[in-house]
Amino acid sequence: MTFGKRFSTHYHRPPVMIETSCLRCYGTGHLRERGNRIICKTCGGKGKVVAATPASNTTAAA
Repeated sequence: MTFGKRFSTHYHRPPVMIETSCLRCYGTGHLRERGNRIICKTCGGKGKVVAATPASNTTAAA
């Protein structure tokens, strides 16, 4: 790997952020615990969480 490619913006791309439904509360934002509705701690009651996908490390053709 050359010095120029190591710091090139084509090589290091930021991860893509994707908003998905919370798996703990199934997107409702609330959980039932002993008959009480409580706010999901994973998503904070929003029902959605943000997940980062790994960026591809492919370089652009020269």
